[in-house]
Amino acid sequence: MFFPWPGFIDLVRSADIFVHLDNVPFSKGSFTNRVQLRTPRGKTWMTVPLRAAKLGTEIDRVLIDNSADWKGRHLAQLRESFRGAPHGDEAESLVSDLYTRDWITISELARESTFAVLDFLGLRGSTKFVDGKDLNGDSTGSDRVLAIVRELKGDVYVTAHGGRNYLDHFEFESNGIEVKYIDYQIAPYGRITDRFDPFVSCLDLIAWRGASGASHLKSTFLDWREFIND
Repeated sequence: MFFPWPGFIDLVRSADIFVHLDNVPFSKGSFTNRVQLRTPRGKTWMTVPLRAAKLGTEIDRVLIDNSADWKGRHLAQLRESFRGAPHGDEAESLVSDLYTRDWITISELARESTFAVLDFLGLRGSTKFVDGKDLNGDSTGSDRVLAIVRELKGDVYVTAHGGRNYLDHFEFESNGIEVKYIDYQIAPYGRITDRFDPFVSCLDLIAWRGASGASHLKSTFLDWREFIND
């Protein structure tokens, strides 16, 4: 995800091993190249433009369209979004530093944006990051995820809520692997008069709380049966 929302950061920091699965088809409308921001006019999208790609092109092969000044546009959006936030300059500097580099693929930019947030919040910790392309991945869907967890000798797979639509939970269990779903818990922040919205970029959390923003990430995990029946 590109400068992901706080829930994604909470999921990443909870893992002993996190797999960058970017050797799978890019999906239009995903959060790989866009994220929402809060503004005085309501929520808006901060989007990285992409060059046209064939259907089924893998994420790590999707090219950024650098013919437009998207970096300048993003910084202008962020200044509007962070107006009045005590740590807005820090959040903007985090983005500006990343944008001093020339990015070719959306995969590398999205990955580094996540690292930038984790590092700022002090959450990279002991998590090991692995490239999906370095793992055996001939299968798809639930079978592919299971093969990856087995290859990495994992005994617990933690997942976002979308997993309920395709994971074969019983197959994981038969292989001695627990499946747990994240129960997102983001403590409110920002001005008392603001309507709290946790589903915008983690940059918003940084703008309002700075490095202490990590204390607002309080997610827990539910066994898959408890989650499915909830």
